[in-house]
Amino acid sequence: MRKIAYFAVLMLLSGFASLLQAQVFSDIAPSGQTLYYKITDKTKQQVTVTFPGSYGQYWDGYVKPAGRVVVPDTVTYNGVTYTVVSFRDAFNGCDELTSVFVPKTVTDINSTTFEYCRNLAEITVHPDNPVFDSRGNCNAIINTEENELVYGCKNATIPNSVTSIAWYAFRGSGLTSITIPSSVKYISDQAFYGCLLTELTIPATVEDMGADAFMDDYVTATLANCPLKLEVNKYHFDDEYDEDGIAYGVCVVPCGWKKTYENSEWGKFFPFRESCKPHNIYIEDEANCGLKTSLKKAKFGDMVKLTCTPGDYDIVFLWGDHKTTIKMENNSFMMPYHEVTVKSVRKP
Repeated sequence: MRKIAYFAVLMLLSGFASLLQAQVFSDIAPSGQTLYYKITDKTKQQVTVTFPGSYGQYWDGYVKPAGRVVVPDTVTYNGVTYTVVSFRDAFNGCDELTSVFVPKTVTDINSTTFEYCRNLAEITVHPDNPVFDSRGNCNAIINTEENELVYGCKNATIPNSVTSIAWYAFRGSGLTSITIPSSVKYISDQAFYGCLLTELTIPATVEDMGADAFMDDYVTATLANCPLKLEVNKYHFDDEYDEDGIAYGVCVVPCGWKKTYENSEWGKFFPFRESCKPHNIYIEDEANCGLKTSLKKAKFGDMVKLTCTPGDYDIVFLWGDHKTTIKMENNSFMMPYHEVTVKSVRKP
């Protein structure tokens, strides 16, 4: 009896999985790429543009949309015409996507739709879209009513009518430089997460900024009217917890600098914590790199001098499980507040 029940459950689950799978179908876009759609409302005949794989493995085994993609207003499946009303991770990780057209029917886009589209250079929203616009050929998606920049790409500009930059707005984009106008008052968490920025000036009009706004970047941020610059990357922010167990971001600064930052204009955005503990420096492949240091430990902010073979080099680091490349100046690097493994040096 138990065995029959077990197989009955399997059959039920199998049928349910098939039903779910049947809701996702593909069609050729006007621009020639295969796009994937999920039926979200059969009664209203609505679909969302989505991905064919599973979460975290969006495109495994499938061809990613690339080049210029024009998303249609409607799509037909099994003789029924559906309206395209939203994007759900539709282009997540599509690193060869260069241009996208958002139709007038799309009124909802989730926060990771364009995550890590490094080569996306052009975004155009249909002028009759009731929710979003790309005013002034800004190569961005702006929530019209709220004047919030929702998504941007590597060629985006921020119009001076925009008052806020949304969560994940430039996450993983190929953005290397941008000007934030004085109209902007709010910069959300992870707005510039994982970009290719190196320098950024934040206007004095900004009233609130997420602690993780630059997380995973290596950028020198300048705050207008503040003489102190802030060098930030993934390892400059930590989570701490209040008495209710709610996490909040803390900016980690070198030993002796906490009061200086707290008393500056930066102090209005997030709390600071000093890192005074020395951390280990490991040199890997020393013989092949011709790379040496007399230091085995250093504090965050200390300049670590290296001896390398002649030439200009970048240094390849492992910080925890993450590998990154940093330019050396005068054969020196600033010690992060985590222990570091120096993997190699290479010509830039």
